[in-house]
Amino acid sequence: MVYVLNEAKAEIDNLKISHITSVSVEENDDSSSVVTSDGDVILPSNNTGGTITIEGLELPDDVEELVELEKLIKSRNIDKATFSGIAFTQKGEPYQRTITGSNGFILRGSEWTPTDGVTRSFDCKFNKITFDYKKA
Repeated sequence: MVYVLNEAKAEIDNLKISHITSVSVEENDDSSSVVTSDGDVILPSNNTGGTITIEGLELPDDVEELVELEKLIKSRNIDKATFSGIAFTQKGEPYQRTITGSNGFILRGSEWTPTDGVTRSFDCKFNKITFDYKKA
């Protein structure tokens, strides 16, 4: 299943990012099967990781923050990333969705813009992804 946050805010390794167009999560879909006397039984995996795709990253206004963002992207390692955004029920009631990824890294081959050399979107792999939902 893919989870999407639109107009998200993020904090990646204590670096606050004020605006991201969208964040989508695809959880690992690992499973295994066991042969029993009744036939094959598919067992779900306890794997809690997956891929988080960040789109439309808005660059910081502050040069020092931009340098920190570039260092983070260059290092490719992420200890913890938190993304949050407001979603709405069918009746228009707001609720906050929060996605947290831990122990991850930025995948190579992320899209870079030719004009400024700074990425606006990239994919991250995380060993653990958790979700939290609450009334806004």
